[in-house]
Amino acid sequence: MIFVSVGTEAYPFNRLLKEIGQLAGDGIITGKVFCQTGSSSVKLLNCDYQPLLTPGRMQEYFSKADIIIVHAGICIMEALNLGKIPIVVPRRKHFGEAVDDHQLFFAQRLAENRQIVLVENIDDLKSKIINYNLEIKKLVHPRDSRQKTLDFSRKIEQICEELLRRN
Repeated sequence: MIFVSVGTEAYPFNRLLKEIGQLAGDGIITGKVFCQTGSSSVKLLNCDYQPLLTPGRMQEYFSKADIIIVHAGICIMEALNLGKIPIVVPRRKHFGEAVDDHQLFFAQRLAENRQIVLVENIDDLKSKIINYNLEIKKLVHPRDSRQKTLDFSRKIEQICEELLRRN
């Protein structure tokens, strides 16, 4: 199963959801897909979806998912804490999905640290899903050790502090 979460931002993330719907409709994604759609206005025909989920339901979907696709928000930590490497599609200012490109900068840093599968161009999402198992072999898996998870948490804090200083 693929679980997609776009968070609860006031800005819609239609670009990601349209691509997921298209990939499911074209048969590229053949299994079950569930999307948490937030404030997005896209009506998905080929996927189950719901705008908001309780924390318990979110945890359930994160746990069940074979592939997790998220925006560059706190959902990344949820996936990593469960020992799963997410595909991350950052919200972008250019598309009206965020007030600035902080998610892009954050996700780029995580990708440099080999913690996530980054999709900077939505056209690359298809190949990242198809080649997911090959993609994650290149990365540091959070289940490798508890210390790596703790180190990663410290890096997240440092990145957040750095981003806050920039703004």
